[in-house]
Amino acid sequence: MTTLLLSVLLSLTAPAAADDTLGAANSLASGRFEEIAAQLELSAAQRKTVTDAVYTANTAKIDLEARVEKARLEVRHLLAAEPLDEKAVLKATDALSAAEGELRRNRVQLVLAVRKALTADQWTELVAIRQERKASRRSEKDEE
Repeated sequence: MTTLLLSVLLSLTAPAAADDTLGAANSLASGRFEEIAAQLELSAAQRKTVTDAVYTANTAKIDLEARVEKARLEVRHLLAAEPLDEKAVLKATDALSAAEGELRRNRVQLVLAVRKALTADQWTELVAIRQERKASRRSEKDEE
């Protein structure tokens, strides 16, 4: 389901911007919210909707990341155990995959909430801002 949801979401954006769709919403979730919100000329209602969505997603993200880390630790522990219990390792791997899937779903839900709060033009501009920032970081890295 997560893959289908991501595919649909990505198909709704311009092809060149598709790889930055998740990153665009994450830009608003970063510490640069006020700067980006001003650039996009978000209304007070839009700002509240987005900040509420970011808060909700980031609050859940804390618990989800902890679940992922615990599941990874469990897989490592079971792989190192003697004798090796293949069934337990596979079960723990399934739990890890599920936790990672929930974490991805959380981020996609944030994208959906942000996208819903913005106009089509604001969303397009947000994706463009993300692409510009990404290109700028890439060129800075290349100059080093």
